[in-house]
Amino acid sequence: MKTTSHPESVPWYWNSLDFDQLTRDYPPPPNYFHTTARLSRDELRALQEKRFLQTMTRGWEIPFFQRHWGACGMERGDIKGLDDLQKIPPYDVSHIRESIDRNPPFGDFMGLSPEDGRRMPLVLQT
Repeated sequence: MKTTSHPESVPWYWNSLDFDQLTRDYPPPPNYFHTTARLSRDELRALQEKRFLQTMTRGWEIPFFQRHWGACGMERGDIKGLDDLQKIPPYDVSHIRESIDRNPPFGDFMGLSPEDGRRMPLVLQT
């Protein structure tokens, strides 16, 4: 029995990520040696700060981190850069387990919902 699928209904791996943008942002060798590797110390620090703050912004969109950071007294805007890294409260496996118990089967710590799995490929490994 032959089945057909419509490309727009299948979350193809090769189409779920902008690989051109990824390689511009994180150039692999040999391009890395002509781009990122040649940044001055100040330019590299600025790039790290930018990416770190983007990661913090994304973290505040994830219920797990909203809950964990909030419970520890942290608020949006408390982290202004890499120098504030020590202010971020750590978490351990008990926090992950609690996340899974609250939101089975995978928890809410990854920032992905079951709906996300319908629109983008998701690989879970053990």
